[in-house]
Amino acid sequence: MLIHGATLNGTLNDDGGEACDCGFEWGLTVAYGNTTPTQSRTTGQSFSQAINTIERRTTIHFRAFATNAAGTIYGADSTFLTLAEVPTPTTNPATALLVTSATLNGTLSDDGGEACDCGFEWGLTAAYGNTTSTTSHITGNPFSQGIVGLSPFTTYHFRAFATNSGGTGYGADRTFKTPAEVPNVTTDPAIPNTVLADLCGTLDNDGGEACDCGFEWGLTVAYGNTTPTKSRTTGQTFNEIIVGLLPSTTYHFRAFATNSGGTGYGADVTLTTSAAPPGVVPPIVNTIGATSITNLSATSLGELIDDGGEACEVRFQYGLTVAYGDDTPWQIGKVTGDSFDQGIVGLSPITTYHFRAQAKNAMGLANGIDMTFETGEPLIKHKAYALAREGI
Repeated sequence: MLIHGATLNGTLNDDGGEACDCGFEWGLTVAYGNTTPTQSRTTGQSFSQAINTIERRTTIHFRAFATNAAGTIYGADSTFLTLAEVPTPTTNPATALLVTSATLNGTLSDDGGEACDCGFEWGLTAAYGNTTSTTSHITGNPFSQGIVGLSPFTTYHFRAFATNSGGTGYGADRTFKTPAEVPNVTTDPAIPNTVLADLCGTLDNDGGEACDCGFEWGLTVAYGNTTPTKSRTTGQTFNEIIVGLLPSTTYHFRAFATNSGGTGYGADVTLTTSAAPPGVVPPIVNTIGATSITNLSATSLGELIDDGGEACEVRFQYGLTVAYGDDTPWQIGKVTGDSFDQGIVGLSPITTYHFRAQAKNAMGLANGIDMTFETGEPLIKHKAYALAREGI
């Protein structure tokens, strides 16, 4: 049998004494309605005829006949069922996208002549690796399956499939991306001073993508003030210095982290500034420049012009813009006239960086002027140039 045809077969058991014209009658009922061409046969010979243009998955009646000068004789009625075609499903966009689940959708565009078992293949690549359960459908029916256990902020591939007795057909590959999970952040203890404080936090879980991390702070749990943010991923710490505080005063603060899934908050923590030391004023610091610049690192230079009356802590801020975004560790015990430097690593080749010196004491935080430096080319290029100069 074929999808749209078949080969009918018969045997001439007795030719009645002369060669016979042998063929078949066939149709949707025992009324037949169609007759094949004939073939000349004698006793014991078989004969066949192909028929086509039959509807798929259709029951056909047929019978053999043989004709000689004495008349026509007929074989018994027989039936066969034509095959189904391979079905054609369509993969539709996924819906109900959540952090760990989604709904896959498809339409059975053509069932191939019979009801199909319809479902989906899905996974991290077009190799899929996972198969949903199936539901029975016919042409034009939509079908869906929910999947769970997904990872946040992850791209998945999927395609619809449909199976009948003719085989399995597949829809086109599609993708969807789960949203990020709301991040989880911890508010760490602050490092307070008289009129400033260093707020600290840890991003425990970024929810699947880099987060903007900062702090809310104020005199009550209503806060009222928000620091600038820094981009961080899971496990990274972040800090921000707040200034203009009152001596001997308690402040509330909490860390926050924001991604496309929303904003997570750390617990409320308090800090208390110290009393103002007599005779101390904010320091003055100067950014000197940068030296030892390579393709991946540099050394920043600064000078403490005036310590304001007490030993200071100093550091550098650096980044691709005047928003900086990265800080070097604090160096303690610096006094008026001290020079200081700090190596910066993990930079990108042929890139301009902004940097400035900072100094703090009990009465305030001082910033040096903004300066820039540009890293060199990748080392492999320098090596290639050197080899060329040597004629290699």
